[in-house]
Amino acid sequence: MPLTACLCVLAVRVSGAQSGTSPYSTSLTLTNGISASQHVDLNASPLTFSGVGYDLGLGVRRGFGRWSFATTFDGAHRSYTTHLSAGTPATETSYDGRLALSLVRELGGIPGQGLGIGLFTDATGGVVRHHYADPSATVSDYAHGVISVGPQITWGKAIGGGLARVDVGTPLFGFVHRPYADTRNERPATTFDFATPSSLRAVNAGVSYESSERRRVGLFAAYRLRAMDLTEPQSLRSLTNTFSLGVVARFGRAKP
Repeated sequence: MPLTACLCVLAVRVSGAQSGTSPYSTSLTLTNGISASQHVDLNASPLTFSGVGYDLGLGVRRGFGRWSFATTFDGAHRSYTTHLSAGTPATETSYDGRLALSLVRELGGIPGQGLGIGLFTDATGGVVRHHYADPSATVSDYAHGVISVGPQITWGKAIGGGLARVDVGTPLFGFVHRPYADTRNERPATTFDFATPSSLRAVNAGVSYESSERRRVGLFAAYRLRAMDLTEPQSLRSLTNTFSLGVVARFGRAKP
């Protein structure tokens, strides 16, 4: 993660730990991360695949009094394999993307701290390239996309001159694009089916910490857990743990 390493060195030089609420209304984060994932995708195989991947993330957060708006974009490349008692194991690679938006009403007396309640929308998608363990070395691509909407709860706490945050969200409904087709050979129409908690169960949870809250630049660290169980039209279950490091830059007029 050379980009993050260089930015972290810069942040250490120009930032320092001070206590108090951030005087800046807007923050921008840039992160590199590593993830450990496992999934079962019945479009490709009934077996469980697991592996690691590398993530790149970009996030923006802006405060409006007691309201907080946040958007994040993550892109990842992951490699998977499965364990078989005999023979050559099948392998998979995936290219995944996620765009998340949230609007939270903070209930605490200090901006950015205490309990917050709001809504999120989350758009995820990806392509899984499945390498079958057959004599012909068959390769197939399978695509998926999910848009979900639901409540989110946040909590913030000033620690050591920085700010720690916890957030948890789960969808109430969503829209799913899940063609049962090899996209290397077919071009299925982009259609979305409505999903409810009976067919789409998921949770997105995270813990993050940004240092030097009163400085323009600080360090940023985050852990995220994402779990999804999609039952229709073909089951897809996944669990991903991601740890990211990066920098946060702050902008905007100082809060009164």
